[in-house]
Amino acid sequence: AGLRPYRRRLWLRRIVRDGTRILAAVALALLGLAVSARVVAIDVLPALVAGIGVAGLVALMADAVRVRPTLAEAALGLDGEQGLRDRISSALELADQRPDLAGPVAAAPDGVSLDERDQLSQLVRLQREDAVSTLAHADRHAFRPRIPRRAGAVIVIAGLLALPAVALPNPQSAALAQRDRQTEAAEQEARRLEETARELEEGATTPDARTQTAEELRRLARELRERPQDLDAQLARLGSLEDAIRSRLDPRTEQRAAAISTLSRSLSRAAT
Repeated sequence: AGLRPYRRRLWLRRIVRDGTRILAAVALALLGLAVSARVVAIDVLPALVAGIGVAGLVALMADAVRVRPTLAEAALGLDGEQGLRDRISSALELADQRPDLAGPVAAAPDGVSLDERDQLSQLVRLQREDAVSTLAHADRHAFRPRIPRRAGAVIVIAGLLALPAVALPNPQSAALAQRDRQTEAAEQEARRLEETARELEEGATTPDARTQTAEELRRLARELRERPQDLDAQLARLGSLEDAIRSRLDPRTEQRAAAISTLSRSLSRAAT
């Protein structure tokens, strides 16, 4: 029981040691991500930052379970920390190996020597009493947490280098904003294409040129949502669809071709 406080303190020291190293790795990963985000436009930057943080937390929790010390490790550590010459660890080891010798020894009558087993049992008892007395006078502040110098330096340097990357304007912000506008424009145009496809299919009872064109419009709408950055290619396809509608539809539905032409102009504006 007297070793348990020291076991907890040793566990805390190990967690601080390994946690500092894990934090250094997280800091380096975030620094690399911040530098990369200034070179390449990264849409999922917040998710990557959160992922690195969660990975570091999971690594810390797993490591905390792994480095939990045993009582024997706490005894060895305390012997080395306090210079106790293995008095605690040897008593604990002997008690674990021979628990049958831990009981009290009856005093031998005068002139009668103890047998070998009783002598060994008396030795174990005396060693245990010495270990208990040593624990009572041991430093209660043993196993103070220590921060590894190299890992601490890495955290400080990475933090200082990350400050300009985070504080200064990001040259990729304009590209990300343009990409967001393209995505929004592609979504709006996809909705219009679907609406035009529904208008084309109104009144159609059998597959004809209008239903085929409607299917092509829906396919184009899906591709717009999946690849909004390909607005130029989609614009070219929409122009060919406009020509197909004009050739397939009768003059009474010319206004539907005009709607496709309007969508083409909208896509052209969104692509610029």
